[in-house]
Amino acid sequence: MDRNPLRLFLFELSGKHLSDNNECNITHISNALLIAWQIHKRRPYLFNRLFDRSISKNDLIGSNIKQYINTTRRYTYSIFPHQPSVNTRHIPYRIVGINKQGVSIKEFVTLPSLSSPDTQTFFDRYAALVPSQYHDDFATLVLCLRVAFWKHGGSGGPTCLLSNGVEGVTKFSKRHNDKKRNRPTNTRFPPGELERLRLAAQKLQTDAEERQNQEWARSEAFKKEQQEKRQQDNMRILQERVEAERVEAERVEAERVEAKRRPYCRRSDADFTTYNFAQSFHEGDPIEVLAKALRRAGCQSVMTIANARMPIIKVTAQGVQCDMSMYRPMGVSNSKFIGAYRRISKAPHALHIAWGPEILSGSAGYLSSALALMLIVFLQDVTSPPILPRLQQQDRSRMEARNIDGYDCSFDHDRTHYRAFGNANTKQAAQLLMDFCQFYGYTFDYATQEVNSCLGVIKARSFDPPPRSEWDQRPKDWSLCVLDPFITGRNVAGNCRENNVAEIQKCFRDAFNAFGAGDVRTAFKVKKPSKKIIYSQLLR
Repeated sequence: MDRNPLRLFLFELSGKHLSDNNECNITHISNALLIAWQIHKRRPYLFNRLFDRSISKNDLIGSNIKQYINTTRRYTYSIFPHQPSVNTRHIPYRIVGINKQGVSIKEFVTLPSLSSPDTQTFFDRYAALVPSQYHDDFATLVLCLRVAFWKHGGSGGPTCLLSNGVEGVTKFSKRHNDKKRNRPTNTRFPPGELERLRLAAQKLQTDAEERQNQEWARSEAFKKEQQEKRQQDNMRILQERVEAERVEAERVEAERVEAKRRPYCRRSDADFTTYNFAQSFHEGDPIEVLAKALRRAGCQSVMTIANARMPIIKVTAQGVQCDMSMYRPMGVSNSKFIGAYRRISKAPHALHIAWGPEILSGSAGYLSSALALMLIVFLQDVTSPPILPRLQQQDRSRMEARNIDGYDCSFDHDRTHYRAFGNANTKQAAQLLMDFCQFYGYTFDYATQEVNSCLGVIKARSFDPPPRSEWDQRPKDWSLCVLDPFITGRNVAGNCRENNVAEIQKCFRDAFNAFGAGDVRTAFKVKKPSKKIIYSQLLR
């Protein structure tokens, strides 16, 4: 789109919708050019030739339209009889009621009504100087603006069907102006003036095409530069990703080596119990007296939970979080029982799943120590051939007799009896882990089955939950039953609430599905951030 549409619109607007002093608001001109630009973009089938590609929508808005109008003064010829320029005027105003005053700026172009000679000169120059391939486009465009935007007849004149079958203003059409141009003489131009104007118009057309080509070349160069920049950015991102994966692999390998050297979860705590004191506690609560002694010894963050069913002291010693109780030899026996199984199996050296502290917390209604018993019974009863023996079901001559608080805590402590046990099972640790998640995710019936760690089997439930008082906050029913290996009928997962059991089962399912899809990193991540599962160790 060159400057010819602007001159054509100025001609149509001369004397129309103006103030007494012939001022046409620059916004009105900008809107007319914008509508012309939009009509051409949206309805290209109405036009024979595309407008100048170098003109964009932004060139016709705000301060750009003023520059667009003022640059027409630089050309050596003009179709429109007057040289247009943008002028400004400050208009004071006052808002009645709130006593507010101010000054607004009006930008306008002076467009006096054209005389008959000026009008005839405009049409003669339009016919002689505007390239004929644009005439039908302008005829269509002017008619569209008259009907859709200006709501007036403009400079008037009849309409006709153009060569492309579209209606347009006759006096701007190619056929009408070809006849005018082919007249043998034209007395309205001085001798040689018409030829000079034609050469100037041709030069301007050539300059416009050259500018358009230069703009296109700059656009292509910019696109090429942006494409090369994107390729460089993609290469840099790829290199950074490869480097990050290398660093992550080194970190994982370092953790694996550290786990071999120290096969316990870094987030684990230590459980202690104390008994056989040198002297009796004569004054005060024993748990509080022990807490004071720990504080005097320099332990940090010493906190007592004296009102719990099993009073404990939470303390930090040498950076390790510890839970200390009193007179609980059964806890020591449980630890020895689980440790015995860990020392027996040689096929998978360690198959350990460590859960976050929120999931392990028995007080919060989660698994607590039940997870280790679930894993042991799985390796005893579900895997075929079994990987772990049933230490409490051996011959009495093998077992070390031990009775604690009236409960039989006997089991076979001698791991040399089981050196070759489990060698027939050739499954790798990763496959065992998948089987473990599949069993407790899809096969195990949480409502009707129990994990019996004393017998080493998964079987139908043999015990009912004990009656609870109305003040007891523990669940009335067992959503998961994992029996204690020594205390008959005690469910170590009795505090695990129904909604938490459903979440735990879903975690097993998600882990199995993730393993099946090869997504090891997210295999043990729960949807809820506060209850996440961590895949800690999987070692051979």
